[in-house]
Amino acid sequence: MATGQQQDLHCGVCSNIFNKPLMMPCLHSCCKKCLEQQLEEQGSSAGSIKCPTCDTVSTLPNGGVASLPSNHWLAHQAEVSTYQQKIEDGGNIPCDRCVKKTSGAAVAFCCECCLFMCSSCQENHQSWREMATHELVTIGEKKKNKKIIFHR
Repeated sequence: MATGQQQDLHCGVCSNIFNKPLMMPCLHSCCKKCLEQQLEEQGSSAGSIKCPTCDTVSTLPNGGVASLPSNHWLAHQAEVSTYQQKIEDGGNIPCDRCVKKTSGAAVAFCCECCLFMCSSCQENHQSWREMATHELVTIGEKKKNKKIIFHR
């Protein structure tokens, strides 16, 4: 079971780390898929939805669940948590710069560009004059030093 700050990153419906969290009018957030499922289970076509957290019934915008505002802060925190967990577990993070996401796992993170890079992209990144002063942190350093924060 997650503790502390991580507890806030889990959807109250599916118990997974938030995936595309949407904010309800009552200010609770749930995964988009969970809210769509909630609406389907309610059988509600009247354009309202019951919050799975507090049971408040809210009117949906014209576009339905998909038109609810995204909780960008929560989505960011969930993404950071997912990357940190992958690093701690030794999992692969794909390169953000490669067009073909098949080049292999990222070996470094640019703190200026907020990008994960494979060894080839890291080498290219360091050779550009405009990016030569960027702080690059290897994935191994991120694993050892948990004080380094992702700024994605």
